Amino acid sequence: MKKFAVRTYDLRKNRKSGPEGTPLRFAFLTDLHSVENGADNCLLLEALEREEPDAVLCGGDMIVGKPGQTPDRALSLVRRLRQRWPVIHAMGNHEYRAKIYPEVYGDLYSRYRRGLKDCGAVFLDNQSASLTLKGRKAVFYGLSIGREYYQRFRRRNLEPGAVSALIGEPDRQAVSILLAHNPLYMKTYLKWGADLALCGHYHGGVVGLGRHRGLVSPDFRIFPREARGLFEDRGRLGIVSAGIGEHTIPIRICNPRELVMFTI
Repeated sequence: MKKFAVRTYDLRKNRKSGPEGTPLRFAFLTDLHSVENGADNCLLLEALEREEPDAVLCGGDMIVGKPGQTPDRALSLVRRLRQRWPVIHAMGNHEYRAKIYPEVYGDLYSRYRRGLKDCGAVFLDNQSASLTLKGRKAVFYGLSIGREYYQRFRRRNLEPGAVSALIGEPDRQAVSILLAHNPLYMKTYLKWGADLALCGHYHGGVVGLGRHRGLVSPDFRIFPREARGLFEDRGRLGIVSAGIGEHTIPIRICNPRELVMFTI
C-alpha cells in the first residue's frame, strides 16, 4: 500500500483570492483512477475527517477509462464523501473518453454519472454551480476540453476566449474556482479570470523534480514545468495536484500521492 501526503496551501494572503470574508477550507482530490488508499479508501477518509474541509472538490479521472473497468471504487468513495460534505466533481480525460466512446467502454460513464447524481454529488461538464458556505458564495466551474487537447506529441493552443465559449465568464462577486484537468493550459485558465484554477492529470510527472517539475507528462513531454505545486500569474493562483492515485504504470519516485487542502 502506497502512502499519500497531505499538501496544504493557505491562500488567504493573496489579494486575488476573492472577496473578503470568512475563510473557506477545501479538499481537492484528483486522479484517483479507482485505486484504494486503505481498504475502501478508509485512510483517505480518515485524513479528510481530520482536515475538516467545508467541501470536497474532485478534479476528474476518478475512474479508469479502459474497456472492462467499473466505476465501483470511485463511486464508493464519493458516496462516503457525500455523507459528510458537499462534493463538486469535474470531468477528466478518462471520464471524457468513456462518455464519447460508449461503443468501447460500454456503460462505464452512464453508470458513474447516475451514481454521482443518486448520491447528490454535483457533476460539472462545461457547467458552473454555486455553494454558499459560512455565508460566502463560491462559484465552481468545471471545464471539459476535447481529446485534441490531450494528444501525445502535439500541443494545441487553448485561448481564454475558447474557455469563455465553453463555460462563460467568471462571477466577479464571488470566489471563482475553476476545475480544469489538464495543467498544460494553466496560464490560459488564469487569464480567463479564475481566482483559483485546480488541475491534476500529470500524476506529479512520475518522478518529482523540485517544486514544479516532473520527469514526464502523459503526453510525453519531458520535464514538464507544471507537474505539481502552486503557481501564480499576475496575482491569480493555480494548484496542480500530483494526484491521489495512478494507473497502468504505478510508479512514483520522490512524488507521493497527494491529498490537497487549501484555505481561501
